[in-house]
Amino acid sequence: ANPSIVLSRNSLSGAIPKSLGRV
Repeated sequence: ANPSIVLSRNSLSGAIPKSLGRV
């Protein structure tokens, strides 16, 4: 597992719920 992918997935996982929570 590449660190870049893990960070990207974590960022997306954190960004998506935040967007849904804001809406």
